[in-house]
Amino acid sequence: MIQARIVLAVALVATFVLGCSQNESRIADAKTNATSAQDSAATTSSPNNSIGNHPTTNGLIEECKQAGDSKLILPKASSRDLLRIASLDGLEVLEISQADFESEDLETLSNLTRLKRLRLEDLAATDETVEVLSEFVELEILNLPASRIGDAGFQSLISKLPQLTLLRIGGTQLSDRGISSIRSLPNLRFLHLVHVPITDAGLQTFHQMHDLESLYIDGDHATDDGIQQLLKANPGLHFHRNQTHVADDPNADGH
Repeated sequence: MIQARIVLAVALVATFVLGCSQNESRIADAKTNATSAQDSAATTSSPNNSIGNHPTTNGLIEECKQAGDSKLILPKASSRDLLRIASLDGLEVLEISQADFESEDLETLSNLTRLKRLRLEDLAATDETVEVLSEFVELEILNLPASRIGDAGFQSLISKLPQLTLLRIGGTQLSDRGISSIRSLPNLRFLHLVHVPITDAGLQTFHQMHDLESLYIDGDHATDDGIQQLLKANPGLHFHRNQTHVADDPNADGH
């Protein structure tokens, strides 16, 4: 009888100890989960937060601001992000690959008059955007491959940006008439026309632009004869059509 009581007591003690241990484990797990949640919330609310190893847009903008950097390159940006970017009035380089905003939202950045390089990779800029873009009078490099700017808007834009050395512009709204205004850019050295329906008449714009070093055209409406005439008139031009050299390009061996 005594032995049975001893065995029962030991079993009760063991059950109690095991239960306490399990409760402590549950409490520890709960504390760990709570701490992780707090850390996650703190990270999310931080201006320098990141997703994985990739800083967020807000984090990149904040880093640029704190460092006093003049260069900001973003994988994407929203209209709300533009409000933060506008506070970087010393910005000289702005590149945005994915524009989650409308072209009229660029008005937010009209104070960034020190910009020298602007790339808006997928923004469908329109003639209404030209007024804002014209404020960036110090621009040397402008990259708008998805543009919907027409001839009149393009001519107005070109007249306001005399410092341009590199221009990459796209859009089917441009024609030979608009392209002809490029002759008024005294410093232009590199030009890329993306899906601009330029014809042989438009190519004549570049016959006498001997300071133009490079011309790329993609999705054009020119003929082989028109291109041969261009290369004959301007033999020093580095020319690509649809990202490749043409057979008669005298500079094909050098690139």
